[in-house]
Amino acid sequence: MATLRPNHWGVKVGKVLSVKNGKAKVETTVPLQNGDGLEARGKYGDSGILVQGDVTDTLRVPDSVKAGDELFRTTDAEQLARAQMSWQKEHRQRKVDGVFTAHFGENATLTLADQTVTGETVQEAKGKPLTEEAVRRQIEKLGDTVLTLGDLRCDLDENAFLPMSALNALRREAAEKCENAILAQNTPQKTVLPYTETRFPNKAQKDPLLILQSSDISELLEAQDEADELYFEPTDFTKEQLSEELALLPEDVAVVLPCALNDRELNEIAPVLGRRKRVCNNLSQLQSGCVADVGCNAMNGGTMEKLLNLGASRVTVSAECTLSEAERLARKFPVEMVVYGNIPLMTLRHCPIRTEKGLDETGRENCNICGRKGTTLADRKGEMLRLIPYHSLTGCRMQVFSGKTFCALEEATRLANGNFAALRVIGGLNELRMLKAALQGKPIRPESKSITLGHLYKGVE
Repeated sequence: MATLRPNHWGVKVGKVLSVKNGKAKVETTVPLQNGDGLEARGKYGDSGILVQGDVTDTLRVPDSVKAGDELFRTTDAEQLARAQMSWQKEHRQRKVDGVFTAHFGENATLTLADQTVTGETVQEAKGKPLTEEAVRRQIEKLGDTVLTLGDLRCDLDENAFLPMSALNALRREAAEKCENAILAQNTPQKTVLPYTETRFPNKAQKDPLLILQSSDISELLEAQDEADELYFEPTDFTKEQLSEELALLPEDVAVVLPCALNDRELNEIAPVLGRRKRVCNNLSQLQSGCVADVGCNAMNGGTMEKLLNLGASRVTVSAECTLSEAERLARKFPVEMVVYGNIPLMTLRHCPIRTEKGLDETGRENCNICGRKGTTLADRKGEMLRLIPYHSLTGCRMQVFSGKTFCALEEATRLANGNFAALRVIGGLNELRMLKAALQGKPIRPESKSITLGHLYKGVE
């Protein structure tokens, strides 16, 4: 699991023993295949390697690879080839009905589904004439097509004759035409249309809205006079608990919904949410006037436009965008940006805490084994991750957060002049005041000692 980018780590397959003149002598634990993608990782950074040709113990590598680097396979060429073969050979069978006609002096016709083809001229039989049984035997030989023959109606003149080769050709042509029609039906748009300029001009004010998101109700109440908008991020989405908490907050405080709530859970809390603004992390949650959050992963203008068409009043730019990319989007759309705090790296239905204690799913809906506080987890590189649960009707889900706090406040000047509709901090009143100070050009000192810039300057590779 990667902490700074959404890439997977790959599988460790060996190490670099020595490097000379662009070639590395390696020791591997598994055979490598032509086309495999590797990553060499060491104290001097990570380097990508493409395996070329048969590998014994030597690889061509870039200059950045050093002796002692560990090798991880991130792309398995053989596995990809097997996957490709599996979908290429996969066919969902489609039953089609047919009509065959054969009248003296006219061309024979065969219709499969609604596709008709014409064959050779029907002759009078000098020997054995066509029969319905013989026609069906030939037409149902549809081979490796996606078609199977259903009902076949035959309209034959008595003593009509058509060579088997002509009948087979008719079947092949009709089957091909029918398959192409099915493909066209299942692929309504077969070309990529050029992107058209958005009809959603950015409605950002002279100064961006300043928003505080917090799970602490007391922090939100204290910040009422200092924030332009407030977002409440519950940790319990059961009907009773959410109703109790929302009763303490003004009606104009929005509610942040997590990316994973099933139909039962959403239906249970819908009456409690009422007409409150929602901050949505899943397409199913969108409604008129909502804010599309980072979970909707808006990285380009096309996504922004579609989310706005679905009712969003603002769209939060993806955490995978660089600052420059976010600024370009903000010139055309009402863009919100998280500038301080942590967003989930992923959401787990699986609970590592219960697994560690040898517990199964029994009683999960009422589980309180961690006191709803979660735990920490170290990955293979020693990076600390925070596991924080949220509770709902069917039990807990674990959200995985980086142990480092994202902070873009050192770019306060660009944030202030970047045409953003809103800037958001996740935390408390102190973090909101820190954002205000940064926008005013004052020096700031984030309380967290472990800060990350995320993808602010370096996008997703």
